[in-house]
Formats: sequence, C-alpha cells, structure tokens
Amino acid sequence: MSPTYPTTSEQSPRKLQEAWEELRGSGEEITMAKIARLGDQFGFATGKWLLHAESSYKVDNLWAHVARAVIQGQCGISAKVSPVDDLDSNARLESYRHVICIYNNNFNNYDAVMDLEKQIRKAGIKCPLQYKPDVYTALGIYRKNPWKLRPTTYHSDYDVKTMRSRIMRVLDDESLQLVQDSSGEERIVRRISALSVMGK
Repeated sequence: MSPTYPTTSEQSPRKLQEAWEELRGSGEEITMAKIARLGDQFGFATGKWLLHAESSYKVDNLWAHVARAVIQGQCGISAKVSPVDDLDSNARLESYRHVICIYNNNFNNYDAVMDLEKQIRKAGIKCPLQYKPDVYTALGIYRKNPWKLRPTTYHSDYDVKTMRSRIMRVLDDESLQLVQDSSGEERIVRRISALSVMGK
C-alpha cells in the first residue's frame, strides 16, 4: 500500500529540486522550517511514522496489526513494509531489520501527526516510532547530512505502565523538545513552540 500523492499538476519534483538547489546555493542557513515550506509549496506534504522490526514473527505480527488498521480506515491513509531478499543465499534473515511506514496527508499539520500516532498506539503498536516528512526523502536528506539536520521531526516512546506516549519534537540543532509526556497532557506553550519551528 503506497502513499497517495497529489496529482502531477500539484506535485512537482523538478521544481522542488530546482528550489532546493537555489536554496543550497544561496548561502542561507538550511533549516527544518525552510524544508517544510518547500514541501508545502511543491506538493510534498505527506509524511509517515516509522517503526523497525527484525525478520521474524515480530515483523509479521506488527505488519498484521498495521495493515488491518489501515484497511479498516482506523490508521492513516496507507502503509508499507520493506521487503527482504529471501532469494539471496548470503542474506542473514534473522538479523535483517524491516521498516514499516504509516502515512498521513500533511506533515505540517501538528494535530494530524499526533492523531496518527494515537491511532497507531490504538492498533496495538508499542515500539518506538519516528516521524519523517516525505520531502526529506525527495530531497535526499538522510542521517549524517551536511546540514546536521535529523530527517525525522518527532520521536515517540510508549510507556507500558501508564499506557501513554512520550513524544519529542526534533529541533534544528538536533535537540529534542518535549511535546507530550506520559500523562498524556500537552502543554500549549510547547505546542506553539513546535509549530513556530515549522514556520507556521
């Protein structure tokens, strides 16, 4: 199940790349807010919560929970799981790590991103999650990039004792800012600060 992207008239990979090259050549500081604006401007608004699992019953079990929730309309707009090349005789399947992606339509919509995290937790997923806007992938921004930006914008850990999430927002300097603690309460000051980082 691949993400549903805007039509080609709305999404423009070529124009996105041109604007990105222009920004890189301008000498301006590369920030998360500027990348977010590029995603908005050129139709790359989708994003996804990511989780990792080893090749075993664990990934099968996680994927079953995710796929069922997505198909039933209870979790995101689509999802996918990375495959493993089981025809490769040199592959060590027991140590292979899969990535499961669960998508939503707008990475700049704070409420939508948080709602999707809640939906994932309701589907029974308790492992750590990271949120990544698709514009980072489209621009080839991964870990250890020259701008020292994390390509993920939120991290979520689940507290099994309180049965609630602790969610951190990633800032430009790679530091983490608490958005929601294990009590489940969000502080409006921190929420406004998270939105302002995105240029909203």
